[in-house]
Amino acid sequence: MAFLFFMMPPNFKTEAKIGSVSYKFALFNFSTDQLYNSKNARLIVIPASDSFQPCSDGQIQYKVGDTIYVGKNEYGFSGVTKWGYSIFLDSLGWENKELGAEEGSYAFSITAEDMLTYKSCNTDTIRKYILLDFWGTWCKPCLASVDMLRKINDKYKNAPFQLISIAKDMSEKGVKQFLKKEHIDWTNFFDDWNDPVISNKFKVMAYPTFILINPDGKIVTRITGVDKLSKIDAILSKKFVH
Repeated sequence: MAFLFFMMPPNFKTEAKIGSVSYKFALFNFSTDQLYNSKNARLIVIPASDSFQPCSDGQIQYKVGDTIYVGKNEYGFSGVTKWGYSIFLDSLGWENKELGAEEGSYAFSITAEDMLTYKSCNTDTIRKYILLDFWGTWCKPCLASVDMLRKINDKYKNAPFQLISIAKDMSEKGVKQFLKKEHIDWTNFFDDWNDPVISNKFKVMAYPTFILINPDGKIVTRITGVDKLSKIDAILSKKFVH
């Protein structure tokens, strides 16, 4: 089943119900081209009670072809008209949980092998607070976050907490060399630059991005930028420090 939503200029925003819940939609053009197409269109979908944030704050942007999780429903962002007045969403079915990459959603499961120990890890089996760190050796702010991440990891090493770094990079060998050089001993996954499955699933478009997941598997917060790590620390402190 396909749904057509009409976007209102000048900012191409609208509000509509999906099921019994109201959502806000914002459409914008990722390029300088005035016309919208499948490559430059970006869509933000949030609950009607939320506010749109600056792009630098990490609010998820969907491109044509992406799957959008709204409640327990899945929709494919299948198209946009050239002037941006209409968008098309295709119903793909529904999940048992409200999966997604936004705050309040249940996080997607990740199964991967640690880069140094070669042990397989499935995030669904970790009944702890999990901090996902999306980074790359090419990203200077990511490298600047290492010391802060190390402090957080050391601070909560005896708490139900696990730090998992996910390197979107060109060279697995280069990432391994960096991990060994910096004596990084927490869990690390590799996300190939040419096919970044994990980063794409979580709609990561800016680096570093941090996603904190609670023991029930729900996303507590999602932030972008090393300067926001203090927010993660504050949340964990309230949970573990008495």
